Amino acid sequence: MERVRSIKFYNFRNLLNQEIEIPDGLTVLMGENMQGKTSLLESLFIVSTGRSFRTRNIGDIVRWGENQARIELSVDGANVVFSVSLEPKTRSLLLNGERISSFESPLAGKVLYYSDEYLDLVSTPSGTRRLFDRLLELSDRENLRLATQYRKLVAERNSMLTSGFYNEPLNEVLSDRIDTISQKWREKRQAFLQLVQASLNLRFPQVFGSSYTFKFSVETSDIKDLSLEMLKKTTLFGFQRDKILLNVNNREVNTVASRGFLKILLTFVFVRTAELIYEKQGYVLLLMDDFNANIDELHWKKVLELLPERHIIAATTKTWEKADFGRPYSVLACEQGRVFPI
Repeated sequence: MERVRSIKFYNFRNLLNQEIEIPDGLTVLMGENMQGKTSLLESLFIVSTGRSFRTRNIGDIVRWGENQARIELSVDGANVVFSVSLEPKTRSLLLNGERISSFESPLAGKVLYYSDEYLDLVSTPSGTRRLFDRLLELSDRENLRLATQYRKLVAERNSMLTSGFYNEPLNEVLSDRIDTISQKWREKRQAFLQLVQASLNLRFPQVFGSSYTFKFSVETSDIKDLSLEMLKKTTLFGFQRDKILLNVNNREVNTVASRGFLKILLTFVFVRTAELIYEKQGYVLLLMDDFNANIDELHWKKVLELLPERHIIAATTKTWEKADFGRPYSVLACEQGRVFPI
Protein backbone atom coordinates (compact mmCIF):
# COMPACT_ATOMS: atom_id res chain seq x y z
CA MET A 1 0.00 0.00 0.00
CA GLU A 2 1.39 3.38 -1.00
CA ARG A 3 1.31 5.89 1.84
CA VAL A 4 2.45 9.46 2.37
CA ARG A 5 5.66 9.43 4.43
CA SER A 6 6.98 12.99 4.42
CA ILE A 7 6.64 16.35 2.71
CA LYS A 8 9.24 19.06 2.03
CA PHE A 9 8.64 22.75 1.24
CA TYR A 10 10.60 25.42 -0.58
CA ASN A 11 9.18 28.97 -0.68
CA PHE A 12 5.66 27.64 -0.16
CA ARG A 13 3.27 30.25 1.28
CA ASN A 14 3.98 31.04 4.95
CA LEU A 15 5.65 27.70 5.75
CA LEU A 16 9.36 27.66 6.49
CA ASN A 17 11.62 25.63 4.19
CA GLN A 18 11.54 22.29 6.01
CA GLU A 19 10.79 18.58 5.77
CA ILE A 20 7.96 17.10 7.83
CA GLU A 21 7.39 13.46 8.67
CA ILE A 22 3.70 12.57 8.31
CA PRO A 23 2.66 10.15 11.08
CA ASP A 24 0.50 7.07 10.50
CA GLY A 25 -3.18 7.00 11.41
CA LEU A 26 -4.86 9.99 13.03
CA THR A 27 -2.88 13.21 13.44
CA VAL A 28 -4.15 16.29 15.28
CA LEU A 29 -2.60 19.43 13.73
CA MET A 30 -2.80 22.26 16.27
CA GLY A 31 -1.94 25.95 16.10
CA GLU A 32 -3.41 29.43 16.11
CA ASN A 33 -4.80 31.05 12.96
CA MET A 34 -2.32 32.19 10.28
CA GLN A 35 0.42 29.84 11.52
CA GLY A 36 0.44 27.52 8.49
CA LYS A 37 -2.03 24.72 9.28
CA THR A 38 -4.17 25.22 6.18
CA SER A 39 -1.01 25.68 4.09
CA LEU A 40 0.16 22.22 5.14
CA LEU A 41 -3.19 20.68 4.18
CA GLU A 42 -3.15 22.62 0.91
CA SER A 43 0.30 21.32 -0.02
CA LEU A 44 -0.86 17.70 0.30
CA PHE A 45 -3.94 18.48 -1.79
CA ILE A 46 -1.91 20.23 -4.52
CA VAL A 47 0.47 17.31 -5.01
CA SER A 48 -2.47 14.92 -5.36
CA THR A 49 -4.62 17.05 -7.70
CA GLY A 50 -2.35 19.64 -9.31
CA ARG A 51 -4.61 22.44 -8.06
CA SER A 52 -5.32 24.40 -4.89
CA PHE A 53 -8.53 24.59 -2.88
CA ARG A 54 -7.66 28.17 -1.86
CA THR A 55 -6.98 29.91 -5.18
CA ARG A 56 -7.41 29.49 -8.93
CA ASN A 57 -4.09 31.25 -9.51
CA ILE A 58 -1.54 28.60 -8.55
CA GLY A 59 1.16 31.27 -8.51
CA ASP A 60 -0.35 32.51 -5.24
CA ILE A 61 1.38 29.65 -3.43
CA VAL A 62 4.80 31.25 -4.03
CA ARG A 63 6.04 33.06 -0.94
CA TRP A 64 5.92 36.85 -1.24
CA GLY A 65 9.11 38.22 -2.79
CA GLU A 66 10.20 34.86 -4.27
CA ASN A 67 9.94 33.58 -7.85
CA GLN A 68 9.56 29.82 -7.36
CA ALA A 69 7.92 27.38 -4.99
CA ARG A 70 8.31 23.62 -4.71
CA ILE A 71 6.60 20.83 -2.80
CA GLU A 72 8.28 17.41 -2.55
CA LEU A 73 6.24 14.46 -1.35
CA SER A 74 7.65 11.10 -0.36
CA VAL A 75 5.23 8.24 -1.00
CA ASP A 76 6.15 4.58 -0.57
CA GLY A 77 8.23 3.75 -3.63
CA ALA A 78 7.91 7.18 -5.23
CA ASN A 79 8.93 10.82 -5.04
CA VAL A 80 6.42 13.40 -6.27
CA VAL A 81 7.47 17.02 -6.90
CA PHE A 82 5.15 19.92 -7.71
CA SER A 83 6.83 23.18 -8.70
CA VAL A 84 5.62 26.54 -9.94
CA SER A 85 7.50 29.55 -11.29
CA LEU A 86 6.22 33.10 -11.71
CA GLU A 87 8.78 34.26 -14.30
CA PRO A 88 8.70 32.51 -16.66
CA LYS A 89 5.19 31.36 -15.78
CA THR A 90 5.47 27.56 -15.52
CA ARG A 91 4.25 24.66 -13.42
CA SER A 92 5.13 20.99 -13.38
CA LEU A 93 4.37 17.72 -11.62
CA LEU A 94 7.11 15.09 -11.59
CA LEU A 95 7.06 11.45 -10.50
CA ASN A 96 10.56 10.12 -9.85
CA GLY A 97 11.89 12.85 -12.15
CA GLU A 98 9.46 12.20 -15.03
CA ARG A 99 6.77 14.73 -15.93
CA ILE A 100 3.23 13.43 -15.33
CA SER A 101 -0.34 14.69 -15.32
CA SER A 102 -2.25 15.04 -12.06
CA PHE A 103 -4.23 11.90 -12.99
CA GLU A 104 -0.95 9.94 -12.94
CA SER A 105 0.02 11.01 -9.44
CA PRO A 106 0.18 8.07 -7.00
CA LEU A 107 -2.23 10.07 -4.83
CA ALA A 108 -4.73 10.85 -7.59
CA GLY A 109 -8.24 10.34 -6.22
CA LYS A 110 -6.91 9.41 -2.77
CA VAL A 111 -6.84 12.78 -0.97
CA LEU A 112 -10.09 14.30 0.34
CA TYR A 113 -10.34 17.79 1.85
CA TYR A 114 -13.07 19.15 4.12
CA SER A 115 -13.63 22.74 5.27
CA ASP A 116 -16.60 24.57 6.79
CA GLU A 117 -17.31 26.23 3.44
CA TYR A 118 -19.45 23.17 2.73
CA LEU A 119 -21.83 24.14 5.55
CA ASP A 120 -23.33 26.88 3.38
CA LEU A 121 -23.58 24.54 0.39
CA VAL A 122 -25.97 22.19 2.20
CA SER A 123 -28.35 25.04 3.09
CA THR A 124 -30.43 24.23 -0.02
CA PRO A 125 -31.54 20.95 -1.66
CA SER A 126 -29.76 21.88 -4.91
CA GLY A 127 -26.56 22.69 -3.02
CA THR A 128 -26.82 19.40 -1.14
CA ARG A 129 -27.13 17.61 -4.48
CA ARG A 130 -24.01 19.35 -5.79
CA LEU A 131 -22.02 18.32 -2.73
CA PHE A 132 -23.09 14.68 -2.78
CA ASP A 133 -22.59 14.38 -6.52
CA ARG A 134 -19.07 15.77 -6.09
CA LEU A 135 -18.32 13.29 -3.31
CA LEU A 136 -19.73 10.49 -5.45
CA GLU A 137 -17.31 11.53 -8.21
CA LEU A 138 -14.38 11.45 -5.82
CA SER A 139 -15.30 8.07 -4.35
CA ASP A 140 -14.52 6.10 -7.52
CA ARG A 141 -12.55 6.74 -10.71
CA GLU A 142 -15.34 5.22 -12.81
CA ASN A 143 -17.73 7.77 -11.33
CA LEU A 144 -15.30 10.56 -12.20
CA ARG A 145 -15.10 9.31 -15.79
CA LEU A 146 -18.90 9.10 -16.03
CA ALA A 147 -19.42 12.61 -14.62
CA THR A 148 -16.79 14.07 -16.96
CA GLN A 149 -18.48 12.45 -19.95
CA TYR A 150 -21.86 13.78 -18.79
CA ARG A 151 -20.60 17.36 -18.48
CA LYS A 152 -19.17 17.24 -22.00
CA LEU A 153 -22.49 16.03 -23.41
CA VAL A 154 -24.47 18.73 -21.60
CA ALA A 155 -21.99 21.40 -22.72
CA GLU A 156 -22.31 20.26 -26.34
CA ARG A 157 -26.11 20.28 -26.16
CA ASN A 158 -26.14 23.70 -24.48
CA SER A 159 -23.91 24.99 -27.26
CA MET A 160 -26.46 23.79 -29.82
CA LEU A 161 -29.31 25.44 -27.88
CA THR A 162 -27.36 28.69 -27.56
CA SER A 163 -26.51 28.80 -31.27
CA GLY A 164 -30.20 28.91 -32.25
CA PHE A 165 -29.64 26.30 -34.97
CA TYR A 166 -31.53 23.13 -34.07
CA ASN A 167 -29.96 19.88 -35.26
CA GLU A 168 -32.52 17.12 -34.70
CA PRO A 169 -30.22 14.08 -35.25
CA LEU A 170 -27.58 15.60 -32.97
CA ASN A 171 -30.17 16.48 -30.35
CA GLU A 172 -31.51 12.92 -30.31
CA VAL A 173 -28.04 11.44 -29.85
CA LEU A 174 -27.06 13.88 -27.11
CA SER A 175 -30.40 13.60 -25.30
CA ASP A 176 -30.28 9.79 -25.33
CA ARG A 177 -26.73 9.77 -23.94
CA ILE A 178 -27.59 12.30 -21.23
CA ASP A 179 -30.62 10.19 -20.24
CA THR A 180 -28.55 7.00 -20.15
CA ILE A 181 -25.83 8.48 -17.96
CA SER A 182 -28.41 10.17 -15.72
CA GLN A 183 -30.11 6.84 -15.08
CA LYS A 184 -26.79 5.20 -14.16
CA TRP A 185 -25.80 8.14 -11.98
CA ARG A 186 -29.08 8.22 -10.09
CA GLU A 187 -28.70 4.52 -9.29
CA LYS A 188 -25.14 5.09 -8.06
CA ARG A 189 -26.21 8.14 -6.07
CA GLN A 190 -29.05 6.28 -4.39
CA ALA A 191 -26.70 3.52 -3.29
CA PHE A 192 -24.24 6.14 -2.00
CA LEU A 193 -26.94 7.99 -0.06
CA GLN A 194 -28.07 4.75 1.57
CA LEU A 195 -24.51 4.06 2.77
CA VAL A 196 -24.17 7.59 4.17
CA GLN A 197 -27.61 7.40 5.78
CA ALA A 198 -26.72 4.15 7.56
CA SER A 199 -23.45 5.68 8.76
CA LEU A 200 -25.18 8.77 10.18
CA ASN A 201 -27.81 6.67 11.94
CA LEU A 202 -25.04 4.59 13.52
CA ARG A 203 -22.62 7.32 14.57
CA PHE A 204 -24.82 10.21 15.75
CA PRO A 205 -26.25 8.41 18.80
CA GLN A 206 -22.66 7.66 19.85
CA VAL A 207 -21.84 11.39 19.81
CA PHE A 208 -24.98 12.80 21.41
CA GLY A 209 -26.20 9.85 23.48
CA SER A 210 -29.71 10.07 22.04
CA SER A 211 -31.57 8.65 19.05
CA TYR A 212 -31.37 10.28 15.63
CA THR A 213 -32.93 8.98 12.44
CA PHE A 214 -31.68 10.42 9.15
CA LYS A 215 -33.40 9.92 5.82
CA PHE A 216 -32.41 11.12 2.35
CA SER A 217 -34.88 11.69 -0.48
CA VAL A 218 -34.32 12.85 -4.06
CA GLU A 219 -36.56 15.04 -6.20
CA THR A 220 -35.98 14.70 -9.94
CA SER A 221 -36.87 17.52 -12.33
CA ASP A 222 -36.56 16.41 -15.94
CA ILE A 223 -38.21 18.98 -18.22
CA LYS A 224 -38.38 17.77 -21.83
CA ASP A 225 -39.56 21.00 -23.44
CA LEU A 226 -37.36 21.92 -26.40
CA SER A 227 -38.96 25.33 -26.98
CA LEU A 228 -38.37 26.30 -23.35
CA GLU A 229 -34.80 25.01 -23.53
CA MET A 230 -34.17 27.02 -26.70
CA LEU A 231 -35.52 30.09 -24.91
CA LYS A 232 -33.39 29.55 -21.79
CA LYS A 233 -30.45 28.22 -23.84
CA THR A 234 -29.77 25.40 -21.42
CA THR A 235 -30.57 21.71 -20.89
CA LEU A 236 -33.43 21.27 -18.43
CA PHE A 237 -33.13 17.54 -17.80
CA GLY A 238 -30.49 15.21 -16.40
CA PHE A 239 -29.20 14.36 -12.96
CA GLN A 240 -27.76 17.85 -12.41
CA ARG A 241 -31.35 19.14 -12.15
CA ASP A 242 -32.14 16.96 -9.13
CA LYS A 243 -32.51 18.06 -5.52
CA ILE A 244 -31.50 16.11 -2.42
CA LEU A 245 -33.43 16.56 0.81
CA LEU A 246 -32.24 15.34 4.21
CA ASN A 247 -34.56 14.88 7.17
CA VAL A 248 -33.62 14.12 10.77
CA ASN A 249 -36.32 12.73 13.05
CA ASN A 250 -38.89 13.54 10.32
CA ARG A 251 -37.93 17.22 10.08
CA GLU A 252 -35.86 18.99 7.42
CA VAL A 253 -32.34 19.13 8.82
CA ASN A 254 -31.76 22.81 7.98
CA THR A 255 -34.78 23.87 10.04
CA VAL A 256 -33.61 22.21 13.25
CA ALA A 257 -29.82 21.89 13.04
CA SER A 258 -27.20 24.28 14.39
CA ARG A 259 -23.94 24.82 12.49
CA GLY A 260 -22.25 22.53 14.99
CA PHE A 261 -24.76 19.78 14.26
CA LEU A 262 -24.28 20.26 10.51
CA LYS A 263 -20.50 20.25 11.00
CA ILE A 264 -20.62 16.85 12.70
CA LEU A 265 -23.01 15.61 10.02
CA LEU A 266 -20.69 16.64 7.17
CA THR A 267 -17.68 15.25 9.02
CA PHE A 268 -19.27 11.82 9.03
CA VAL A 269 -20.35 12.24 5.39
CA PHE A 270 -16.73 12.90 4.39
CA VAL A 271 -15.53 10.05 6.60
CA ARG A 272 -17.90 7.63 4.86
CA THR A 273 -16.69 8.89 1.47
CA ALA A 274 -13.09 8.37 2.60
CA GLU A 275 -13.93 4.80 3.59
CA LEU A 276 -15.32 4.15 0.10
CA ILE A 277 -12.12 5.51 -1.46
CA TYR A 278 -10.11 3.24 0.83
CA GLU A 279 -12.20 0.23 -0.18
CA LYS A 280 -11.65 0.97 -3.88
CA GLN A 281 -8.02 2.12 -3.87
CA GLY A 282 -6.47 0.71 -0.70
CA TYR A 283 -5.44 4.12 0.67
CA VAL A 284 -6.99 7.47 1.51
CA LEU A 285 -5.73 10.65 3.16
CA LEU A 286 -8.53 12.71 4.72
CA LEU A 287 -7.70 16.36 5.44
CA MET A 288 -10.04 18.17 7.84
CA ASP A 289 -9.57 21.93 8.30
CA ASP A 290 -10.71 23.86 11.40
CA PHE A 291 -11.92 20.60 12.85
CA ASN A 292 -13.03 22.11 16.16
CA ALA A 293 -14.83 25.16 14.71
CA ASN A 294 -18.55 25.40 15.56
CA ILE A 295 -18.34 22.36 17.88
CA ASP A 296 -17.94 22.35 21.66
CA GLU A 297 -14.95 20.50 23.09
CA LEU A 298 -16.93 17.55 24.43
CA HIS A 299 -18.49 16.74 21.07
CA TRP A 300 -15.51 17.36 18.79
CA LYS A 301 -13.32 15.10 20.91
CA LYS A 302 -16.08 12.49 20.80
CA VAL A 303 -16.11 12.74 17.01
CA LEU A 304 -12.33 12.23 16.98
CA GLU A 305 -12.83 9.02 18.94
CA LEU A 306 -15.20 7.73 16.26
CA LEU A 307 -12.97 8.46 13.26
CA PRO A 308 -11.94 5.23 11.49
CA GLU A 309 -8.43 3.75 11.44
CA ARG A 310 -7.43 5.66 8.32
CA HIS A 311 -4.80 8.28 7.45
CA ILE A 312 -6.43 11.48 8.74
CA ILE A 313 -5.06 14.94 9.56
CA ALA A 314 -7.45 17.07 11.62
CA ALA A 315 -6.45 20.72 12.08
CA THR A 316 -7.57 22.61 15.19
CA THR A 317 -6.98 26.02 16.77
CA LYS A 318 -7.61 24.63 20.26
CA THR A 319 -4.78 24.18 22.72
CA TRP A 320 -4.37 20.43 22.77
CA GLU A 321 -4.17 18.35 25.90
CA LYS A 322 -3.48 14.73 25.04
CA ALA A 323 -6.63 12.68 25.57
CA ASP A 324 -7.16 8.93 25.70
CA PHE A 325 -9.08 7.81 22.61
CA GLY A 326 -8.42 4.14 23.19
CA ARG A 327 -6.04 4.07 20.23
CA PRO A 328 -2.73 5.69 19.24
CA TYR A 329 -2.64 9.06 17.51
CA SER A 330 -0.10 11.82 16.90
CA VAL A 331 0.00 15.57 17.46
CA LEU A 332 1.78 18.10 15.23
CA ALA A 333 2.09 21.76 16.21
CA CYS A 334 2.26 24.65 13.76
CA GLU A 335 3.84 27.91 14.91
CA GLN A 336 5.02 30.80 12.71
CA GLY A 337 5.37 28.52 9.70
CA ARG A 338 7.25 25.77 11.51
CA VAL A 339 5.63 22.34 11.91
CA PHE A 340 6.92 19.99 14.60
CA PRO A 341 5.76 16.95 16.63
CA ILE A 342 4.85 17.27 20.30
